[in-house]
Amino acid sequence: MLKKFIAAFIAAATIFNAISIVAAETVKYDYAALGDSIAAGYGLDAPERQAYPALFANTNGLTYKNYGVNGKTSEQLLEELKNGDYDLSAAKVITVSIGSNDIMQPMIKTLAVGLGVDPDSAELDKAIVDRINYLKQYESTSALKKRLKNMEASVIDNAEFYAICENTAKNNIPLIAGEIRKQNANAQIIFTNFYNPFKNKSLVVSMGDSSTASYAVGDVVQPYIDRLNNNLAKSDDYKFADVYGAFTTSNYVNVQIDMRKSDVSFDPHPNAKGHRAIYLAVSEVFEPIQNEEFLYGDANGDGQVDASDALDTLQKVLKESYVLGIENKTDNWEKYIDVDGSGNIEASDAADIMQKVLKESFLFAVER
Repeated sequence: MLKKFIAAFIAAATIFNAISIVAAETVKYDYAALGDSIAAGYGLDAPERQAYPALFANTNGLTYKNYGVNGKTSEQLLEELKNGDYDLSAAKVITVSIGSNDIMQPMIKTLAVGLGVDPDSAELDKAIVDRINYLKQYESTSALKKRLKNMEASVIDNAEFYAICENTAKNNIPLIAGEIRKQNANAQIIFTNFYNPFKNKSLVVSMGDSSTASYAVGDVVQPYIDRLNNNLAKSDDYKFADVYGAFTTSNYVNVQIDMRKSDVSFDPHPNAKGHRAIYLAVSEVFEPIQNEEFLYGDANGDGQVDASDALDTLQKVLKESYVLGIENKTDNWEKYIDVDGSGNIEASDAADIMQKVLKESFLFAVER
Protein backbone atom coordinates (compact mmCIF):
# COMPACT_ATOMS: atom_id res chain seq x y z
CA MET A 1 0.00 0.00 0.00
CA LEU A 2 2.78 2.38 0.97
CA LYS A 3 4.61 1.62 -2.31
CA LYS A 4 1.48 2.49 -4.29
CA PHE A 5 1.11 5.73 -2.35
CA ILE A 6 4.72 6.68 -3.00
CA ALA A 7 4.39 5.88 -6.71
CA ALA A 8 1.20 7.92 -6.96
CA PHE A 9 2.78 10.81 -5.13
CA ILE A 10 5.90 10.87 -7.35
CA ALA A 11 3.67 10.74 -10.44
CA ALA A 12 1.64 13.69 -9.17
CA ALA A 13 4.81 15.64 -8.43
CA THR A 14 6.06 15.00 -11.97
CA ILE A 15 2.77 16.14 -13.54
CA PHE A 16 2.63 19.35 -11.53
CA ASN A 17 6.35 20.10 -11.49
CA ALA A 18 5.91 23.21 -13.67
CA ILE A 19 3.13 24.70 -11.53
CA SER A 20 4.15 27.83 -9.61
CA ILE A 21 1.45 29.28 -7.39
CA VAL A 22 3.22 31.88 -5.32
CA ALA A 23 2.93 35.23 -7.11
CA ALA A 24 5.84 37.61 -6.61
CA GLU A 25 3.75 40.17 -4.75
CA THR A 26 2.68 37.62 -2.12
CA VAL A 27 6.14 36.23 -1.34
CA LYS A 28 7.84 37.45 1.81
CA TYR A 29 11.60 37.39 1.38
CA ASP A 30 14.28 36.98 4.05
CA TYR A 31 16.71 38.97 1.94
CA ALA A 32 16.37 41.82 -0.56
CA ALA A 33 19.20 43.00 -2.82
CA LEU A 34 18.86 46.59 -4.02
CA GLY A 35 21.06 48.43 -6.47
CA ASP A 36 22.39 48.73 -9.97
CA SER A 37 23.94 46.35 -12.48
CA ILE A 38 26.45 45.07 -9.94
CA ALA A 39 23.62 43.71 -7.78
CA ALA A 40 21.80 42.49 -10.90
CA GLY A 41 24.82 40.49 -12.06
CA TYR A 42 25.25 42.21 -15.45
CA GLY A 43 27.45 40.25 -17.84
CA LEU A 44 27.36 36.95 -15.94
CA ASP A 45 26.38 33.74 -17.73
CA ALA A 46 23.94 32.80 -14.94
CA PRO A 47 23.29 35.74 -12.59
CA GLU A 48 20.63 33.74 -10.78
CA ARG A 49 23.46 31.52 -9.54
CA GLN A 50 26.65 33.60 -9.91
CA ALA A 51 25.66 37.11 -8.78
CA TYR A 52 26.69 37.92 -5.24
CA PRO A 53 23.07 38.16 -3.93
CA ALA A 54 22.44 34.59 -5.10
CA LEU A 55 25.68 33.33 -3.52
CA PHE A 56 24.87 35.11 -0.27
CA ALA A 57 21.26 33.90 -0.14
CA ASN A 58 22.04 30.29 -1.00
CA THR A 59 24.90 30.04 1.48
CA ASN A 60 22.77 31.40 4.32
CA GLY A 61 19.55 29.54 3.44
CA LEU A 62 17.66 32.75 2.72
CA THR A 63 14.76 33.30 0.35
CA TYR A 64 15.56 36.40 -1.64
CA LYS A 65 14.55 38.92 -4.27
CA ASN A 66 17.13 40.67 -6.47
CA TYR A 67 15.91 44.18 -7.29
CA GLY A 68 19.12 45.22 -9.06
CA VAL A 69 18.60 47.20 -12.29
CA ASN A 70 21.27 48.03 -14.87
CA GLY A 71 22.23 51.69 -15.01
CA LYS A 72 20.45 52.75 -11.82
CA THR A 73 21.84 55.74 -9.91
CA SER A 74 21.58 56.55 -6.23
CA GLU A 75 19.18 59.40 -7.01
CA GLN A 76 16.86 57.00 -8.83
CA LEU A 77 16.94 54.39 -6.07
CA LEU A 78 16.26 57.05 -3.45
CA GLU A 79 13.25 58.30 -5.38
CA GLU A 80 11.89 54.77 -5.83
CA LEU A 81 12.19 54.08 -2.11
CA LYS A 82 10.36 57.32 -1.33
CA ASN A 83 7.62 56.22 -3.73
CA GLY A 84 7.29 52.85 -1.99
CA ASP A 85 8.27 50.86 -5.08
CA TYR A 86 9.75 48.03 -2.98
CA ASP A 87 8.21 45.87 -0.28
CA LEU A 88 11.04 45.42 2.21
CA SER A 89 8.92 44.94 5.31
CA ALA A 90 9.66 41.24 5.81
CA ALA A 91 13.37 41.23 4.91
CA LYS A 92 15.84 40.35 7.63
CA VAL A 93 18.83 41.53 5.63
CA ILE A 94 19.02 44.11 2.82
CA THR A 95 22.12 44.72 0.73
CA VAL A 96 22.61 47.82 -1.40
CA SER A 97 25.10 48.26 -4.25
CA ILE A 98 24.55 51.75 -5.60
CA GLY A 99 26.46 54.87 -6.60
CA SER A 100 28.96 53.60 -9.18
CA ASN A 101 26.85 54.94 -12.03
CA ASP A 102 26.69 58.35 -10.37
CA ILE A 103 30.32 58.97 -11.28
CA MET A 104 31.04 56.47 -14.06
CA GLN A 105 28.24 57.63 -16.34
CA PRO A 106 29.29 61.31 -16.52
CA MET A 107 32.97 60.36 -16.70
CA ILE A 108 32.53 57.97 -19.63
CA LYS A 109 30.26 60.46 -21.39
CA THR A 110 32.90 63.18 -21.01
CA LEU A 111 35.51 60.89 -22.57
CA ALA A 112 33.10 60.01 -25.37
CA VAL A 113 32.53 63.66 -26.21
CA GLY A 114 36.30 64.16 -26.37
CA LEU A 115 36.45 61.46 -29.02
CA GLY A 116 33.52 62.85 -30.99
CA VAL A 117 31.21 59.98 -29.97
CA ASP A 118 27.53 60.45 -29.14
CA PRO A 119 27.49 60.15 -25.30
CA ASP A 120 23.97 58.71 -25.45
CA SER A 121 24.93 55.90 -27.80
CA ALA A 122 23.18 52.63 -26.96
CA GLU A 123 26.48 50.72 -27.09
CA LEU A 124 28.84 53.38 -25.82
CA ASP A 125 31.77 51.05 -25.07
CA LYS A 126 31.76 49.69 -28.61
CA ALA A 127 31.32 53.17 -30.07
CA ILE A 128 34.41 54.40 -28.19
CA VAL A 129 36.54 51.49 -29.41
CA ASP A 130 35.32 51.92 -32.99
CA ARG A 131 36.02 55.65 -32.87
CA ILE A 132 39.58 55.20 -31.61
CA ASN A 133 40.25 52.66 -34.37
CA TYR A 134 38.82 55.10 -36.91
CA LEU A 135 40.96 57.98 -35.66
CA LYS A 136 44.07 55.80 -35.81
CA GLN A 137 43.54 55.54 -39.56
CA TYR A 138 42.40 59.06 -40.42
CA GLU A 139 44.03 61.33 -37.83
CA SER A 140 47.75 62.03 -37.57
CA THR A 141 49.64 60.39 -34.74
CA SER A 142 50.43 63.71 -33.09
CA ALA A 143 46.81 64.88 -33.35
CA LEU A 144 45.47 61.62 -31.88
CA LYS A 145 47.96 61.69 -29.01
CA LYS A 146 46.97 65.28 -28.27
CA ARG A 147 43.27 64.38 -28.38
CA LEU A 148 43.73 61.48 -25.96
CA LYS A 149 45.83 63.65 -23.65
CA ASN A 150 43.12 66.32 -23.63
CA MET A 151 40.53 63.66 -22.83
CA GLU A 152 42.63 62.51 -19.90
CA ALA A 153 42.99 66.08 -18.67
CA SER A 154 39.22 66.62 -18.85
CA VAL A 155 38.54 64.04 -16.15
CA ILE A 156 41.50 64.76 -13.85
CA ASP A 157 40.69 66.82 -10.73
CA ASN A 158 37.27 67.59 -12.12
CA ALA A 159 35.41 69.67 -9.52
CA GLU A 160 32.02 68.57 -10.84
CA PHE A 161 32.96 64.90 -10.47
CA TYR A 162 34.26 65.43 -6.93
CA ALA A 163 30.95 67.08 -6.01
CA ILE A 164 29.04 64.10 -7.42
CA CYS A 165 31.12 61.72 -5.31
CA GLU A 166 30.52 63.70 -2.14
CA ASN A 167 26.79 64.01 -2.77
CA THR A 168 26.50 60.25 -3.31
CA ALA A 169 28.54 59.34 -0.24
CA LYS A 170 27.45 62.01 2.23
CA ASN A 171 23.84 62.54 1.22
CA ASN A 172 22.22 59.89 -0.97
CA ILE A 173 23.50 56.77 0.75
CA PRO A 174 22.40 57.77 4.28
CA LEU A 175 19.09 58.98 2.85
CA ILE A 176 18.62 55.60 1.14
CA ALA A 177 19.34 53.86 4.44
CA GLY A 178 16.79 56.11 6.13
CA GLU A 179 14.08 55.26 3.61
CA ILE A 180 14.80 51.54 4.02
CA ARG A 181 14.59 51.89 7.78
CA LYS A 182 11.17 53.55 7.51
CA GLN A 183 9.89 50.32 5.94
CA ASN A 184 11.83 47.92 8.09
CA ALA A 185 12.95 48.76 11.63
CA ASN A 186 14.95 45.61 12.27
CA ALA A 187 16.65 44.41 9.08
CA GLN A 188 20.41 44.36 8.73
CA ILE A 189 21.33 46.94 6.08
CA ILE A 190 24.63 46.35 4.30
CA PHE A 191 26.02 48.69 1.64
CA THR A 192 28.92 47.72 -0.58
CA ASN A 193 31.61 50.35 -0.98
CA PHE A 194 33.35 51.17 -4.27
CA TYR A 195 36.10 49.37 -6.19
CA ASN A 196 38.24 50.81 -8.98
CA PRO A 197 37.36 48.81 -12.12
CA PHE A 198 40.41 50.23 -13.91
CA LYS A 199 42.89 49.51 -11.12
CA ASN A 200 46.35 48.92 -12.63
CA LYS A 201 44.81 49.29 -16.09
CA SER A 202 46.09 51.56 -18.85
CA LEU A 203 44.55 52.44 -22.18
CA VAL A 204 47.23 51.43 -24.68
CA VAL A 205 46.80 52.54 -28.29
CA SER A 206 49.13 51.57 -31.13
CA MET A 207 49.66 54.50 -33.48
CA GLY A 208 50.03 54.62 -37.23
CA ASP A 209 53.78 55.29 -36.96
CA SER A 210 54.27 52.04 -34.98
CA SER A 211 54.58 53.93 -31.68
CA THR A 212 52.21 53.43 -28.75
CA ALA A 213 50.48 55.80 -26.38
CA SER A 214 49.58 54.73 -22.85
CA TYR A 215 47.15 56.43 -20.47
CA ALA A 216 46.84 55.21 -16.87
CA VAL A 217 43.04 55.13 -16.61
CA GLY A 218 43.17 53.43 -13.22
CA ASP A 219 45.23 56.31 -11.79
CA VAL A 220 42.79 58.85 -13.24
CA VAL A 221 39.77 57.11 -11.69
CA GLN A 222 41.37 56.40 -8.30
CA PRO A 223 40.88 59.88 -6.73
CA TYR A 224 37.14 59.64 -7.34
CA ILE A 225 36.94 56.15 -5.84
CA ASP A 226 38.86 57.48 -2.84
CA ARG A 227 36.52 60.47 -2.58
CA LEU A 228 33.51 58.14 -2.57
CA ASN A 229 34.89 55.69 -0.02
CA ASN A 230 36.45 58.29 2.28
CA ASN A 231 33.23 60.31 2.49
CA LEU A 232 30.81 57.47 3.15
CA ALA A 233 28.63 58.57 6.03
CA LYS A 234 29.08 56.03 8.81
CA SER A 235 26.22 54.99 11.08
CA ASP A 236 25.42 52.32 13.64
CA ASP A 237 22.21 51.77 11.65
CA TYR A 238 23.96 50.19 8.64
CA LYS A 239 27.26 48.62 7.65
CA PHE A 240 29.67 48.72 4.73
CA ALA A 241 31.14 45.65 3.08
CA ASP A 242 34.72 46.41 2.04
CA VAL A 243 34.53 45.51 -1.64
CA TYR A 244 37.37 47.93 -2.41
CA GLY A 245 39.68 45.96 -0.16
CA ALA A 246 38.37 42.64 -1.48
CA PHE A 247 39.27 43.49 -5.09
CA THR A 248 42.93 42.65 -4.63
CA THR A 249 43.47 41.66 -8.25
CA SER A 250 42.48 43.18 -11.57
CA ASN A 251 41.10 39.89 -12.91
CA TYR A 252 37.88 40.41 -10.92
CA VAL A 253 36.47 42.69 -13.64
CA ASN A 254 35.78 42.54 -17.38
CA VAL A 255 37.98 45.54 -18.26
CA GLN A 256 40.66 44.97 -20.92
CA ILE A 257 41.76 48.27 -22.47
CA ASP A 258 45.04 47.36 -24.15
CA MET A 259 43.93 48.00 -27.72
CA ARG A 260 46.84 46.02 -29.11
CA LYS A 261 44.84 42.95 -28.14
CA SER A 262 41.65 41.68 -29.73
CA ASP A 263 39.41 41.35 -26.65
CA VAL A 264 39.09 45.06 -25.85
CA SER A 265 36.39 45.86 -23.28
CA PHE A 266 35.61 48.95 -21.25
CA ASP A 267 33.03 46.96 -19.27
CA PRO A 268 33.70 47.78 -15.57
CA HIS A 269 31.45 45.07 -14.13
CA PRO A 270 32.64 42.23 -11.90
CA ASN A 271 33.03 38.79 -13.45
CA ALA A 272 32.14 35.60 -11.58
CA LYS A 273 35.34 35.85 -9.49
CA GLY A 274 34.49 39.44 -8.65
CA HIS A 275 30.99 38.52 -7.51
CA ARG A 276 32.41 35.85 -5.25
CA ALA A 277 34.73 38.47 -3.75
CA ILE A 278 31.75 40.79 -3.13
CA TYR A 279 29.78 37.94 -1.55
CA LEU A 280 32.67 37.20 0.80
CA ALA A 281 33.00 40.88 1.71
CA VAL A 282 29.29 41.06 2.52
CA SER A 283 29.55 37.87 4.56
CA GLU A 284 32.33 39.43 6.65
CA VAL A 285 29.96 42.02 8.13
CA PHE A 286 26.76 39.95 8.10
CA GLU A 287 25.46 38.76 11.46
CA PRO A 288 23.90 35.32 10.90
CA ILE A 289 20.18 35.21 11.50
CA GLN A 290 19.26 33.12 14.50
CA ASN A 291 17.50 29.93 13.45
CA GLU A 292 13.84 29.62 14.34
CA GLU A 293 12.34 26.50 15.92
CA PHE A 294 10.88 25.07 12.69
CA LEU A 295 12.41 22.42 10.44
CA TYR A 296 12.79 22.69 6.68
CA GLY A 297 9.91 20.74 5.14
CA ASP A 298 7.75 20.94 8.27
CA ALA A 299 4.64 22.18 6.44
CA ASN A 300 2.24 21.61 9.33
CA GLY A 301 4.64 23.01 11.94
CA ASP A 302 4.44 20.02 14.27
CA GLY A 303 8.21 19.76 14.76
CA GLN A 304 8.82 16.78 12.47
CA VAL A 305 8.97 16.04 8.76
CA ASP A 306 6.76 13.21 7.55
CA ALA A 307 4.54 12.21 4.62
CA SER A 308 1.75 14.53 5.77
CA ASP A 309 4.05 17.51 5.20
CA ALA A 310 4.72 16.39 1.63
CA LEU A 311 0.98 15.97 1.02
CA ASP A 312 0.17 19.35 2.54
CA THR A 313 2.78 21.02 0.35
CA LEU A 314 1.30 19.42 -2.77
CA GLN A 315 -2.13 20.60 -1.65
CA LYS A 316 -0.74 24.13 -1.46
CA VAL A 317 0.57 23.81 -5.01
CA LEU A 318 -2.81 22.63 -6.28
CA LYS A 319 -4.83 25.22 -4.36
CA GLU A 320 -3.23 28.50 -3.35
CA SER A 321 -5.88 29.23 -0.72
CA TYR A 322 -5.02 26.01 1.13
CA VAL A 323 -3.53 27.06 4.48
CA LEU A 324 -0.51 25.17 5.78
CA GLY A 325 -0.24 24.67 9.52
CA ILE A 326 3.08 26.52 9.59
CA GLU A 327 1.45 29.64 8.13
CA ASN A 328 -0.35 30.15 11.43
CA LYS A 329 2.89 29.88 13.40
CA THR A 330 5.37 32.16 11.59
CA ASP A 331 5.31 34.96 9.00
CA ASN A 332 8.45 33.43 7.52
CA TRP A 333 6.84 30.11 6.62
CA GLU A 334 7.84 30.13 2.90
CA LYS A 335 11.49 29.74 3.92
CA TYR A 336 10.79 26.30 5.40
CA ILE A 337 8.64 24.98 2.55
CA ASP A 338 10.62 26.31 -0.42
CA VAL A 339 13.23 23.62 0.24
CA ASP A 340 14.78 23.73 -3.23
CA GLY A 341 15.42 27.48 -2.86
CA SER A 342 13.73 28.41 -6.15
CA GLY A 343 11.76 31.32 -4.68
CA ASN A 344 8.41 29.59 -5.30
CA ILE A 345 6.42 26.81 -3.65
CA GLU A 346 6.22 24.06 -6.28
CA ALA A 347 5.55 20.35 -6.64
CA SER A 348 9.33 19.83 -6.67
CA ASP A 349 9.37 21.02 -3.04
CA ALA A 350 6.75 18.40 -2.15
CA ALA A 351 8.83 15.74 -3.91
CA ASP A 352 11.97 16.78 -2.04
CA ILE A 353 10.11 16.65 1.27
CA MET A 354 9.04 13.08 0.46
CA GLN A 355 12.67 12.28 -0.37
CA LYS A 356 13.56 13.48 3.14
CA VAL A 357 10.88 11.22 4.61
CA LEU A 358 12.21 8.20 2.72
CA LYS A 359 15.86 8.97 3.42
CA GLU A 360 16.69 10.97 6.51
CA SER A 361 20.20 11.81 5.28
CA PHE A 362 18.82 13.54 2.16
CA LEU A 363 19.69 17.24 2.21
CA PHE A 364 17.40 19.92 0.85
CA ALA A 365 19.03 22.42 -1.50
CA VAL A 366 18.65 25.12 1.18
CA GLU A 367 20.60 22.93 3.64
CA ARG A 368 23.59 22.29 1.40
